[in-house]
Amino acid sequence: MSWVEHAIKAAKALEPAVLVTVIAAEGSSPREAGAKMLVLKDAFVGTIGGGGLELRVLETARGFFEKDVSPQFEDIPLGPDLGQCCGGFVHLVYEKIGRGDLGWLWDWSRAEQGIAPGVLRTRFGEGGGKEWRAQPVETPSTHFDKQKCVLTEEVRRERLPVWIFGAGHVGLAVASVLATLDFEVTVVDERQEWLDKLDVTKTNPLFSLVPEGEVARVPTGGYVLVMTPTHALDFDICAAALARDDLPYVGMIGSRSKRVQALRYFASQNISEAAIERFVSPIGLSGLRDKRPAAIAVSVAAQLLQFNLQMAESLEEISS
Repeated sequence: MSWVEHAIKAAKALEPAVLVTVIAAEGSSPREAGAKMLVLKDAFVGTIGGGGLELRVLETARGFFEKDVSPQFEDIPLGPDLGQCCGGFVHLVYEKIGRGDLGWLWDWSRAEQGIAPGVLRTRFGEGGGKEWRAQPVETPSTHFDKQKCVLTEEVRRERLPVWIFGAGHVGLAVASVLATLDFEVTVVDERQEWLDKLDVTKTNPLFSLVPEGEVARVPTGGYVLVMTPTHALDFDICAAALARDDLPYVGMIGSRSKRVQALRYFASQNISEAAIERFVSPIGLSGLRDKRPAAIAVSVAAQLLQFNLQMAESLEEISS
C-alpha cells in the first residue's frame, strides 16, 4: 500500500503517525521536494532519502507521537554528521496525522488513483489548515512559499509502471497496447534483437542477461507481466516478484497446467500463501480462446484496467 493508504488506516484506528515531507531541497540531495515518508510506531512507508538522514528523521518523528504539537519544520545539512557527503540541504516539515486529516487524505488518494486530480494547499502557523481544490493537473509539482508559509502540492496519478519480462511476439504486442494507456512500460529481455523491435519513444527496453535479477528494480506498486521463452525463467522471475510485498499484480502467461507447476515451484521456494494471492495465471480475461498476440495483448490490457478499478474501489472502502 502507498503512504496515503497507510495514513488513512492509521487515522481511522487512532494509531500514532507522523508524515514527513521534503518541502524544499538545495544542492545535491537524495530526494526532491514533495518526497514523503509516513512514520508509524513499528514501521515507515516511503522514503526521504535513506541513510543517516532517514534514521535521524525517524527518531525525530517518533518523538512527536505522544506530544500535542503543531507542524514542525527542520532544515538539515547533508554532511559528515549524517555520514553523507551530498553537500546539500533538505527542508522538512513533520505533521501528526489524526482523524481530522481523513478528508484531505481521501482527496489525495482519489487523485493518485486518477479519479479526481487536484491541488492541496497547506497554510502553516496561526489560522493554518489544509485546503483541497479539485482541478486538472498536467504536471505534478511542489512549491513552498517561505514568506507566506504555504505549501502547495499538485496531485494526479502518475503513469503506472508495468514491467514486461519477455520481448517475444506476445510481449511486444502487450507493450504496444499498454503504452497507449496510463502505463509506463519497461520490457526486459536477454535478446537484444527482440528489444530492437520496440518503439523506444513509448517503451523502455532493458537488456539483461539475468532478467530475474531486474525484479529488484521494479518500482513499488508496479505490475509485473512474465512471458519469457522458458518456463524455468518465468518461475524464477515470478518467485522473485512474489517475494516482494509491494508489487500488487504478478502475472504469468501460460496454461492452467503451467500454473500448477509454478505453484509447486513457489512452495519449494517458501513463497507464502498470502504472496501467492497476488499471482495471476493464466493472464488475460477468462474465457478468451483467441491466442493471437494482438488478441492476448488487448485481453491483458483489459484485465489490468479492471484490476486498477478494483484497487480504487478497495481503497474507497478502506477510506469510507
